[in-house]
Amino acid sequence: MNGVVSQVGAALPDGLVDELLAWFAELELPASWLVEGEDDDPVLAAALAGRGARSEDSRSWAGRRIDDDLFATLADGDVGGDVVITRVRTATDLDEWLAVAGRCGWLVDDRDRRARRRLHLSIGLDDGDLVHWVARRDDRPVAMASAHVTGAVVDLCNLAVVDRERRQGIGRALAGERIRTAHERGATTVVSALSPDGWKLYEPLGFRSVGVTPGRWFQLPLP
Repeated sequence: MNGVVSQVGAALPDGLVDELLAWFAELELPASWLVEGEDDDPVLAAALAGRGARSEDSRSWAGRRIDDDLFATLADGDVGGDVVITRVRTATDLDEWLAVAGRCGWLVDDRDRRARRRLHLSIGLDDGDLVHWVARRDDRPVAMASAHVTGAVVDLCNLAVVDRERRQGIGRALAGERIRTAHERGATTVVSALSPDGWKLYEPLGFRSVGVTPGRWFQLPLP
């Protein structure tokens, strides 16, 4: 959601990689670099790796069509009335969203938390394309999630549930909430970049998995 997209083999001007990395470092923003195209770009991959960027080669993309079968499967789950899922609409909501992210190991340190807080507040919590949710049990935040809608595609881009609340259907309920909201806006396909643990949630929902092509998606280093 925050970073650079370049085409394979693009003639990047001298110093552009360093200039962009320096800009993100100055802003203290977490960011990524996505290389699009059919072939590899070993020159750019080496340049990014040499500057501390980490290639995301272990994850997979997964997805499926949004249809009645998917909604029927999602309807089978029940997390109970004491778990409430709501949109992140205020700075206080965002702090709870970030607190869950931190407890689940999604944040590097407090500087990372502050950078992400600034980033999301600058985008705006009422942005129609990027939406966040927090799940609370007895008013305690226990899970967080996000979704980004681009045309007919919704990307389930964040999901974390605190340890003691896992395997109780909260992740599934958050998936359902994000998919239903996006479908109301016209999305017909759902995708996500998954870890092995995430696949355990989405495979029973009928998602199909495709491995991430090595050397295409890089997490840029924080300063």
